[in-house]
Amino acid sequence: MTQVVGRPTPRVEGELKVTGKAQYSADLNLPETLWGRCLRSPVAYARIKRIDTSKASKAPGVKAVLTGMDVPGLRIGRCIYDTPVLADGVVRFIGEKVAAVAAETKQAAEAALELIEVEYDELAPLLDPVAAVKDGSTVLHPDLLSYRGLPVPVEKAGNMFAYLKWGKGDIEAGFKQADLIVENTFTTQVTHQSYLEPHACVANARPDGSADIWSCSKTPFAVRGQLGNCIGIAKEKLVFHPMHIGGDFGGKGGFMDVAVAYFLSKKAAMPVKMVMDYTEELTAGNPRHASIIKVKTGVKKNGAIVAHHLRPHARAGRSAGLFRQREPTRYRRAQARHGPDGIQTQEHAARRRRDAHRRPYLAYPRRRGVGQGDSIGRLQQSQAEKCRTRLGIF
Repeated sequence: MTQVVGRPTPRVEGELKVTGKAQYSADLNLPETLWGRCLRSPVAYARIKRIDTSKASKAPGVKAVLTGMDVPGLRIGRCIYDTPVLADGVVRFIGEKVAAVAAETKQAAEAALELIEVEYDELAPLLDPVAAVKDGSTVLHPDLLSYRGLPVPVEKAGNMFAYLKWGKGDIEAGFKQADLIVENTFTTQVTHQSYLEPHACVANARPDGSADIWSCSKTPFAVRGQLGNCIGIAKEKLVFHPMHIGGDFGGKGGFMDVAVAYFLSKKAAMPVKMVMDYTEELTAGNPRHASIIKVKTGVKKNGAIVAHHLRPHARAGRSAGLFRQREPTRYRRAQARHGPDGIQTQEHAARRRRDAHRRPYLAYPRRRGVGQGDSIGRLQQSQAEKCRTRLGIF
């Protein structure tokens, strides 16, 4: 009989990593590979009045330059397709991609970025998540109703793009039975995953639109579908090559610069490599959502919880494009479970909103945003302790 318990199980990739043989996306060097770099917005909200790339196009070593005018109307997303490949006349957060350059060296690409002239008409940014959902607030995406992939029906364009509600029992009747009602508001902050490897990808596009892609995404099949939908070709024409990932922690499930690398490669007719630096990661990466979570709990004198209402708001920043396609399914699973066990009347109302001219956010395992993982669990424990303290139960 084969003994399983007590036997060490080496990691499949362990030897490759400790010997330095594991290949990451940034390690790939195809013949004649160019370096791609992005010019990013220095302002939170503005109209782009003018972009002049003529000097950059003539710079030494430069093979391709792109702006939003080269990819008009093309958007990408994990679920909701609302993220432009390059800014489409408007920038909505500091760090948004405005233009891109492919050159023979990284230094040549960065030098060319300095030659691109951009004139902005700055607008007053929306930075308050509470004000974002009030009537009369600036709508970040006026064309919301035309976007593909909305997780739930939306009646009018606004900054809230998903509202899901579930529960069990009569919540109002439950609160009437309570001897004590405890209400609290909890907040979680933006948290970057701090992986050692920044986002990196290599694209080798061909004239017919097909391409080979190497990226550090943990979801290559999903990104392939997202890119195919964005550019309008069959996903079978896109071959994704999974690479080793230098740290994830929930931050490597998106497309990041893949679409930009693809279009640079297609225009230059050469492979293009893009590697974000950590300034870009911290200004335009995919950290965990910040959230505001309101909790109302009704308890009896003996400590029994008779009603519990949870109302979380997750901040999606300027874009919902990183809202995961399977997330509505997770909410439905939560609905089936109805929250914490043993509470007969509960209501959970989860809101996702584009709340400000800030970067997009992505969930973070073990410290997740709305309705998932340890953040909700910890605040439930904190709420329970506050109830016990009010009741004098220790």
